[in-house]
Amino acid sequence: MLSELIWYFRQKDRKLWFFLNFSFIGFGVLDILARLPKLGHYLINNSTGKIYLVVTIIALCYLPWLTSVLFKYKKNKKS
Repeated sequence: MLSELIWYFRQKDRKLWFFLNFSFIGFGVLDILARLPKLGHYLINNSTGKIYLVVTIIALCYLPWLTSVLFKYKKNKKS
């Protein structure tokens, strides 16, 4: 079911596919924080921890975009 949904979004709407990637990454980070309560409490209770958390989520969200840009650059450079 999930693989069919992902295939549909990849074929039909590229912008929505990026949004789904970002939301899955955000859910993954929140899941890790829920499974590691000491780390989660440390990050949420400290003001610098909140900054680290937001920066980590933003960096993970841009990772798929950055890799796609790098692969396109390498492909164009070979041609």
